[in-house]
Amino acid sequence: MSDSYFLNGFRNTVNRSVLTPPKVHEPPKIPHTPPNFNGKGKLAIALAGLSLLAASSVLSAKQYRESQIDKAQQTFQETFMRDDISREETIEMLERYKEIKKIPDKEEYLKAMFKEAKRNFGFENADIDLYLNEGKIHGNYQILGNTNSLCGFIEITKTQTRDKAADSIHHEMRHMKQVYLGFNANPEQYVRNILISQLKSKGKDEEFIKRVMTPNYIKDNIEGIKQYMKIDNPSLNNIPEKDRPFALQLLNEGKNYISSEADHEGYMNTLEERDAYNIGQKMGKLLT
Repeated sequence: MSDSYFLNGFRNTVNRSVLTPPKVHEPPKIPHTPPNFNGKGKLAIALAGLSLLAASSVLSAKQYRESQIDKAQQTFQETFMRDDISREETIEMLERYKEIKKIPDKEEYLKAMFKEAKRNFGFENADIDLYLNEGKIHGNYQILGNTNSLCGFIEITKTQTRDKAADSIHHEMRHMKQVYLGFNANPEQYVRNILISQLKSKGKDEEFIKRVMTPNYIKDNIEGIKQYMKIDNPSLNNIPEKDRPFALQLLNEGKNYISSEADHEGYMNTLEERDAYNIGQKMGKLLT
C-alpha cells in the first residue's frame, strides 16, 4: 500500500490515490539480448567468461570476513524473501552494491540503487518506476519516499543522504513486495482494501464509498496492478508456501488500515509499516 517515509520516522497522510506520475528523469530501459551459444567458438568464449567470473568471485570472497558474508546472506534472504540466495550470490550482490556506492553523480546513484533493489526483490521485469523529487514538506517534516501501489511507482527525495536513500529505496520496494503478496492472496479484496482506505482518509462516508465501489472501478484497478506487476493469473500459488501466512496477514490487516492523519501511532504500528521500517533499516545499516 502507499505510504510516505519521513525523516525521524514521521509521516504524513497516506496517499493511495491513482496519481499521474510527475515528469522527472527516468532510468533508460536497456534491452537484454541472451547470448547465442551456437557454435564451438562461441561456446568456448562463454566458458572462458564463466571461468573469469568464478575467479572474480573467489578474489571478491577474500575481501570479506566469514561473519560479514553470513550477516549479509541472512539480511538479503530476509529482505528479498529469497531463501535461494547462496554465499556466492551474496558476494556478487555485495560487489554490485559496492560499485553502486562509487557512482559520483547523485541521481545516477539513486537510479542504480533502485535498479539493484528492484532486481533483488524479483521485480526485474515488472514495470515499477522510480521518480525523483527535490523534497516535499509536510508540516515540520521532510518526506523521504512514497510508494503508489495502484500506479506502480516509488518516489524518492534526492536531497537526502546517500546512506539514507539506500534505506528509503529498500523500504519502499519492500512495500512493493507487500503489494505482490497481498494482491496474489486475493486481488479483489486487496484492491478493495486500498480504495476504501483511500476514500476514508479523504473523509468520505460509508454511503459514498458504496456508490463509488462499482465492479468496473475495482476491475480497472485490478487490471492496472496485473499489468505493471506482470501477473497474468493472480493466485496464492504464486507465493512460496512459507510466505503465504504473511500474505494472508497483510490482506486481513489491510481491511482496517489506519491512516497517519487518523492515528499516527496506530499507523506506525501497522504490519506494513513495521515490516518496511525493519527491512529499510537493516539494509541501510548493511550498506553503510
